Amino acid sequence: MLKPPFKLAPSMSTASAPSGGGAGYAPLACCEDASEPAYRVAPNLRTRLADLDPHLHCSVVGTCLSTSELRKLMARFVFVRDSSDLEIHHEAVAHASQGGPIAKALHKLLDQCHETVVQRFAQAHDAATITALWDDALRQGEIPGAYWAMLTHREVTPALRQRVFGDVHMLSHLVGPANRADIRRLVALERENEELRDRAERQQLRAQELGGERDRTIARLQHELADAQAARALDAVDRAVPSGADNIATAMAVVALQTERRERAEQSAGVAADEAARLREELAHLGRHVQTLNRELFAAAGCLKHG
Repeated sequence: MLKPPFKLAPSMSTASAPSGGGAGYAPLACCEDASEPAYRVAPNLRTRLADLDPHLHCSVVGTCLSTSELRKLMARFVFVRDSSDLEIHHEAVAHASQGGPIAKALHKLLDQCHETVVQRFAQAHDAATITALWDDALRQGEIPGAYWAMLTHREVTPALRQRVFGDVHMLSHLVGPANRADIRRLVALERENEELRDRAERQQLRAQELGGERDRTIARLQHELADAQAARALDAVDRAVPSGADNIATAMAVVALQTERRERAEQSAGVAADEAARLREELAHLGRHVQTLNRELFAAAGCLKHG
């Protein structure tokens, strides 16, 4: 069965080797088994992204960086606005082995994104320990950071590098069936999100209608209050008319009539005030309901984003 190559890229072996070869330098064929590296890497140094076998770059870029992180970084070097995520991925992979500014920026971003995991792996000083760390990451599903830390660890062997690549490769096959369930869930969430948005818009329109009705009620109350005040003023004038007359009975009848008019106006104002209070309460209830719908919308949007 054919095995893909997982030794260090030629850039690492040739760039650091003495001219014409020399002690400690033995170039390897493409798929030759390499239980030992072609040359000794300086102790305590991690492998650079550009020095990894080019066959690894696609899986590293695709597994260890999100599309948004990669797009943001590549925008510093190339025009990406009209490019698809796949095109940006291919561009990054193409530059990963060149050792130029893009490869260096990719390496730096990978270290920043997975700093905690890289530091944890750095505490391991032998292949057995880093293998145990990798197995633990597999069990917990913490693949991106562990994959980057593992591939660049100073103690990783070609065989171990090949093993972790195989693990990630097989996980990509397992993701397919899981994605089908996730897609169904996302479709349901999108439908629910749309329904919630429609309900929120209807409630918002109803709240606006109630607000207009409230304003009209307040205007009517103010008008009725002005009428009541005018009625009281007229009552005072009417009471003054018979003041110089001797017909006390006529004066009392006028007072009684104006009192009744005032009481009716005050009663009408009280009813209108009660109606305004009811409308304010209903408006407040609708406002709370709209806030609840908005929270549900945000929650649904979060599920769509992280689902």
